[in-house]
Amino acid sequence: VRVLKTPSTVCDPGFSAEIVPFAAQVLGAENVRPVPPMKGAEDFGHVTRHVPGFYAFLGAGAPEGHPLHNPNMVLDESALPLGSALLANCAVEWLKSNAAAPRGRSGRKPALPEVCTGKTDYDMELFEEVK
Repeated sequence: VRVLKTPSTVCDPGFSAEIVPFAAQVLGAENVRPVPPMKGAEDFGHVTRHVPGFYAFLGAGAPEGHPLHNPNMVLDESALPLGSALLANCAVEWLKSNAAAPRGRSGRKPALPEVCTGKTDYDMELFEEVK
């Protein structure tokens, strides 16, 4: 049996400090708050192993409704334009802030993970044999 290993998704503190003000521009500072560490799996951890990342939740489910990934969850689609504006603003503002610094504010050169460039057998690392 092959089991997919998913690394932890870790928000880079420096990158997060840059992104939070951009999120507040769209959502209002009172609506941007940290979420404590939690257990669970998210394949975005494969990205944050290689480049700084930031993970956010956009509240679009009914508080009294079914949880995320439940087939009965009802999504409030009116939140989708807000989520799109959030992502677009964060991207544009970060790019404007870092345009003159080829290594970015974090001091790290932006790069695609090796898994995206085909330079490694990374996909073989994703599985472990279970007996």
